[in-house]
Amino acid sequence: MSGVIAFVMFFLMLGTVGGIENDTIPLLPGMIQTFAFMGLWVLFSHLAGAFDYPQERSEPREVQRENPDARPGRTGREGPGPSGRAKNHR
Repeated sequence: MSGVIAFVMFFLMLGTVGGIENDTIPLLPGMIQTFAFMGLWVLFSHLAGAFDYPQERSEPREVQRENPDARPGRTGREGPGPSGRAKNHR
């Protein structure tokens, strides 16, 4: 249920910003209303579990890095020319 309320708060906030942009709501009351909706949106998003992170790993993963000297030939970014740009073969 909190997720539905957060969804509604987001669109109320968006509608208020649209009202400010079209000059149907004055700036100061519109900003107050937008920040109130934003605070409620964050609150209900938190209650719905939007900021719950999965369990942390016990140890960080090691990143396997490729040795650039071990690769034969050109890399994918190098072209056949001496400047490194591919030539236009039409």
